[in-house]
Amino acid sequence: MEGAVMKVSIKRVSAACAALCLLFWAGCRKSGGSPGDDAEFNPEMSQGQVRVVLLRATPYSFATNPPAFCVTYVVAVPTNGAFSDLKFSSHDEIVLSTSGKPIELKGGMSSTATGFADLPRQGELRQPVLQDGMAMLAQDLTFPDLTVDATRMDIRLRFSWRGTPLSFEFENVPVGYRNGGPGQ
Repeated sequence: MEGAVMKVSIKRVSAACAALCLLFWAGCRKSGGSPGDDAEFNPEMSQGQVRVVLLRATPYSFATNPPAFCVTYVVAVPTNGAFSDLKFSSHDEIVLSTSGKPIELKGGMSSTATGFADLPRQGELRQPVLQDGMAMLAQDLTFPDLTVDATRMDIRLRFSWRGTPLSFEFENVPVGYRNGGPGQ
């Protein structure tokens, strides 16, 4: 009888240890994550009436030009006064960083503000759903000669809406991120 009780006790202890190990592993994975785990990345943020969705942060190689890095996002604002109240400043619109350090943008930046349908390489993206009463402007920023030597980066976007400065900080963005489009 003692042997049977001992076997049951060992099985219970083993099951409890296995459950604790599983919980510990799941907790570590969620909080620390592996370098390829994008669970902590949120591509959409809102402040008041303004919504920003990060669509792309990826390197590009063009046949006739040196490599470049591209960041694309959309800003959704109320239709009334939509774009007349939206102001971007090229000198501090965006900051890219890795490991907490800003990336030096030696080659400058080219910027395009357009509707989603007119974005370059738009077919690789999925258009965000636009809520009633809102208008959307897409920003496509290209950094010539920029190579990001990291798997993750932070992107800070700044602009003003109706005179109020806004800052949107996207953290832990996978380098090569695209929000997905047809065939992805």
